[in-house]
Amino acid sequence: MSRAFAVPVWISISETPELSNWGTVTEEERVDGILRLDGESLVLEVEISQSTTTLDGRGQRTEREDLGLHEFRVPFDELVGLSVHRRWFLPYLKIPASRLDTLRGLPGAKQGVAKLRVSHGNWGLARTLVAELEIARADLALERAQRLEEGEQEALPAASDPRESAETDRSES
Repeated sequence: MSRAFAVPVWISISETPELSNWGTVTEEERVDGILRLDGESLVLEVEISQSTTTLDGRGQRTEREDLGLHEFRVPFDELVGLSVHRRWFLPYLKIPASRLDTLRGLPGAKQGVAKLRVSHGNWGLARTLVAELEIARADLALERAQRLEEGEQEALPAASDPRESAETDRSES
């Protein structure tokens, strides 16, 4: 059984600035959340916010909008894997799903794959989450195999003792 913990993650997606004669407008989506295991699912709880920064002759203004809390559940059956990577000193978790709609609505998710940033201080925790996930998936597969085996044994007729059938054959002759 895995222990309960969560890995803090984040994504920041900036749009290409729009330039005009009057100034520059940049939009950014920010996703802050936690990634954890829950039963037979990998759960990502996130808070999504959007900001628009305008730089013009009047100065710089930033407007922020909170888009709310969202939860994404990825059942183990729809999870291709979970891996930890480092790129330019910024660790991230890569979550590939087997279905496109599994991560639909998560900013930054493309073609069923999400890349979530992890701070350096949580690098070890992220690696532990990957290991715990593999253990949980193996435990689930073992449990399913045992249930399947038990179901097959119940479906088979009870095996008879060959000595009993030999004794009935002699008594009939």
